[in-house]
Amino acid sequence: MTHEIHLTGLRVYGHHGVFDFEKTDGQEFSVDVRLSGDFSRAASTDRLEDTVDYGAVADLAATIVSTERYDLIEALAARIADAIAGTITIPCQVEVTVHKPSAPIAHDFTDVTVRAEAVSSGTAGEAAQGSGTSSDQRITAVLSLGANQDNPRGQLEDALRAIDRLPRVRVVQTSGFYSTAPVGGVEQDDFVNCAAVIEAACSARELLASLQGIEVAQGRVREVRWGPRTLDIDIVRLAESGRDIDSPEAQILSDDPVLTLPHPRAHERAFVMVPWAEIRPQARIGFGGEQVLVSAAGEHVQTADPAQTVRRLD
Repeated sequence: MTHEIHLTGLRVYGHHGVFDFEKTDGQEFSVDVRLSGDFSRAASTDRLEDTVDYGAVADLAATIVSTERYDLIEALAARIADAIAGTITIPCQVEVTVHKPSAPIAHDFTDVTVRAEAVSSGTAGEAAQGSGTSSDQRITAVLSLGANQDNPRGQLEDALRAIDRLPRVRVVQTSGFYSTAPVGGVEQDDFVNCAAVIEAACSARELLASLQGIEVAQGRVREVRWGPRTLDIDIVRLAESGRDIDSPEAQILSDDPVLTLPHPRAHERAFVMVPWAEIRPQARIGFGGEQVLVSAAGEHVQTADPAQTVRRLD
């Protein structure tokens, strides 16, 4: 008996295309996945291990779109299809369609799509035993969240719930909400900001992909740098679980342009540091050539630039 699982309209921001600006600025892509196979055992046992975890499939596809870069969506579609087929433990046919609705075409059009297929032999589970996959990683992260459109506080509350529902992710601390003036010179409404500390069993790039997926799901469109947005989630600091997330010495460093760690401008932004200091009062940050408490750095920035004054909301 043949069954089908459909994952439709997975929206992810990525940097794919032959033009330099596509690699630099990026755009939104959409992915559809169709899995065809015999899932009748799951229908009788009602056990996840007897079928395909479509949440894991979505995570994998989103990670590839957001963290890897290809000139052609033909290559992107084939990469996703092969990756999914390589992780599924049930024999099935994998079909992936990548949509590029914002392709740089000088004519009116609705969409550009490419479809790729692959076959899962169902032996991925055996090959993965002891392989040290990314799910073996344990990380702790400080996140900064902001919004200034479409009920900003509600957007942040929805985002925190969505983060806590992510597979292998747990929100352990959240700050209150703060009102801050926008930075960057673009005329727009004030932002609402907050901070969170999370624990995750995934790689940094997988976490980034999941967070970007939440941004897109809540209507994030990247059109103007430092412009208005429904939701912005930044990874400010990352450390291996068990290490001191408050200490700069314990943080994971990365000069990857996709995910630079620690966040290169956190020490300049009161709207990042004030909520962060609320939940991690002992956290320290490099500031002015020395390590200081995040709370002190936040106060210094507000004193030096009153436009960055942060106001706690009730």
